Amino acid sequence: MKKIVLFLTLIYGLVSLQAQTLPYTYEYHFNKYLLNPAAAGYNFQGLSFRLTDRHQWIGIPGAPQTQTFTFTNIVGGNHGIGIMLGRDKIGLQQRLAGQASYSFHSMVDRVNNRHLAFGIAAQVFQYTFTPAFSNPVAQMDRAFVNAITTKIFPNAALGALFYGDKGFFGISAFNLIKPQITSDFEPTTGYVTIGRKEKIKRNLFLELSYLLKIDGNFNYEMDVNAFLSFGSDFWIGTSYRTPSALLLLTGLNKGHLSFGYAFEYSFASVMLSSYGTHSVMLGYNIANQKPKRTAIQCPAYF
Repeated sequence: MKKIVLFLTLIYGLVSLQAQTLPYTYEYHFNKYLLNPAAAGYNFQGLSFRLTDRHQWIGIPGAPQTQTFTFTNIVGGNHGIGIMLGRDKIGLQQRLAGQASYSFHSMVDRVNNRHLAFGIAAQVFQYTFTPAFSNPVAQMDRAFVNAITTKIFPNAALGALFYGDKGFFGISAFNLIKPQITSDFEPTTGYVTIGRKEKIKRNLFLELSYLLKIDGNFNYEMDVNAFLSFGSDFWIGTSYRTPSALLLLTGLNKGHLSFGYAFEYSFASVMLSSYGTHSVMLGYNIANQKPKRTAIQCPAYF
């Protein structure tokens, strides 16, 4: 308990720092590692690959597009490693990201199969703004050509995760280093997740979970999620995201392969001119032959 309180205090102090917010964490329904570096290796005893593609507000020119690729593994039963590559594009701006992380998993309750994990991630970002290629007129204007900028800067993230067969509690903080680009970048962002899984009947499970996202200016967003899973092969669910978005999600696991799809409908006026937001996930898993700790039966969509 002392270690948990100390870590929460550290996260709270880091919220006062300034940095850039990650867009990749919105895909956490399919890949919890994107939201917390401590999640590397926690719910799968072996190699796990995840590829996600998110297109926001389809039909609107310059709308955000985000792609991520992750690799996670558990080594020696207690050591989680992870790699993330990401691309985020909106209008004339593009951001490339790379992340390498390490997490340590320790069993704290052998009877109930509960674990505590701590993780740290090193990150690098490349920002590119290319107004010269926005239209033929801009290409002939030296002011636009000279405005092309590319910036590369490091960053870091921390996370902790308490998990067991029937639930989880996680906390993480991203953007711990302030980039020297502009003075008005968004502050460090913290995430708190909590979830509980209950068996309804044979091979039918209900999971309720909650996400709180808060930054150093005390702006916040919340997700309230409900999922039904049928064994470990198929799941379906819904999520409400403040202030005005509803998500419908589903996924399928077949052998080594995983597939997920999400449709997001925003009640904001921008939806009147678009076809919604669509996300697709493809995954490939290779289980260890002899896992060195009891596998955690977390929901399929994680």
